[in-house]
Amino acid sequence: MPRSDPPRRIVALGASNLTRMLPRLVDLARRRAGAPVDVLAAAGFGRSFGAPSRFLWRGLPGIDACGLWRELAAAPRCPTLAIVCDVGNDVLYGHDVARILGWIDRALDRLAPHATELAIAGLPVQRLDAVGPLRYAFVRTLVVPGCPVPRATALYRAAALDAALRERAARRGARFVVMDPGWYGFDPIHVRRRRLVRAARALLGLDAAPPPTVAAPARVADRIRVRLARAAERSRFGIRSIRAQPSARLADGSTLSLY
Repeated sequence: MPRSDPPRRIVALGASNLTRMLPRLVDLARRRAGAPVDVLAAAGFGRSFGAPSRFLWRGLPGIDACGLWRELAAAPRCPTLAIVCDVGNDVLYGHDVARILGWIDRALDRLAPHATELAIAGLPVQRLDAVGPLRYAFVRTLVVPGCPVPRATALYRAAALDAALRERAARRGARFVVMDPGWYGFDPIHVRRRRLVRAARALLGLDAAPPPTVAAPARVADRIRVRLARAAERSRFGIRSIRAQPSARLADGSTLSLY
């Protein structure tokens, strides 16, 4: 998929890493465009691509069933970068590779009519291979308490999923983003805080050919607005809440809609 004009819309699908890098990703995207951008993101700690998920007391629908797709279908066409990342959570939820890829393929098919550029992130398989039994037990307890998936099964499925994502990127003319093992520390799933900018740049395709920065860096108030953005639909302690979108509006007119 050839690169077009700088995207005026970013559609990003992911989980905890996407959530943590959102302020940086929004800022870098608007600076790349040199103009306001609209960001539609389906993210969240522990997010599943196809099943409802819960992190502590907060619940979110699967990305496949969230409101992002209705919003995207109704949005006017414009240069759009679609990003798919953080696919590995569903391995720890016990879903097999075929089922996970079914959700990913459905997402890619729904993105295709809108995306002028597509980026698919792989899994940090090199980092995962180095995880021993004790660290695996710690990570799965932290991310998915009670996770039933043995370490060997999880590693096998992660490698198979990474290879399948690479194949889909090649078939669809997308950029395949290799998740650098140096971005991770003891936790082999979450990018270290000081490497989030690097990861966001890679997802946006800025490392290969950085464009001139036109827009000014985001103000502190804008970064706070992005951090305080809340999903259109979520539950807390089992009580469902709805929030109008966009959830954040920046000073330059950029928006963030979170699902």
